Amino acid sequence: MAQTFTEGTSSGSGYSGLNSVHDADLKTYKLDFGAQYPIRLSAADWLTMGVTAGLGHKIKSDATLTRYTSAGDSTQVTAHSPFDLPYSYGGGLAWQHKNTLLVAADYKIEQWADCRTPHSSTAGGELTYTGAKGEYLNRSRVAVGAQYTPDPTDRHYARRMQYRVGANYSTPYLRVNGARGPYEVGISAGLGLPITNKINNRSMVNIGMQWLRRKSASAGLVTEDYFLVNVGMTFNENWFMKFKIQ
Repeated sequence: MAQTFTEGTSSGSGYSGLNSVHDADLKTYKLDFGAQYPIRLSAADWLTMGVTAGLGHKIKSDATLTRYTSAGDSTQVTAHSPFDLPYSYGGGLAWQHKNTLLVAADYKIEQWADCRTPHSSTAGGELTYTGAKGEYLNRSRVAVGAQYTPDPTDRHYARRMQYRVGANYSTPYLRVNGARGPYEVGISAGLGLPITNKINNRSMVNIGMQWLRRKSASAGLVTEDYFLVNVGMTFNENWFMKFKIQ
């Protein structure tokens, strides 16, 4: 992933003619692990607990800063491995009653505050470019949701459909002009439409709608509202099996 951006500086009387070009080509990996444990509460109820962990690490990619002046002079410096990926941790609970009701909640935190990004300095009259913390904030996200199926085996189609609702809230990991960036809150609803034929009764067409708001607690920042529509399909693996006649 290549990133390049240019910034200019100005004085009180106008543009000073100083440009800085930041350039980086990031290549990395991300490892996530998870585990879950089901507990039978009764003949009709199950409780499933789950945990996840993502390994943070230093990204082995360099970044360069090239500074130009109006006189045509340029200075280039390199920051060696100035980027980090955050560690992340999460946990969740899911309660299922028969095959009709599922209620779940999960929480995740990403430790962006410990991650570095390139920063320039002219202390002592010399231009330097190194990785430093302070640009990011730890990000937290909590989500809850429920799915209800009146009767998965009923002959009436509407009673075999899956009805879903959910909500989520997350804090920002970015600073905007030194202040905390926008938080996100979302509400979603959806349907699972079963596909039934002679060889399949478990495939599903999924339709979902979500309203999402991004708003900052700091004055003067824009509030954004989104409305998203998702359509997907879950296939039953039996569709792809080859039948053999003996």
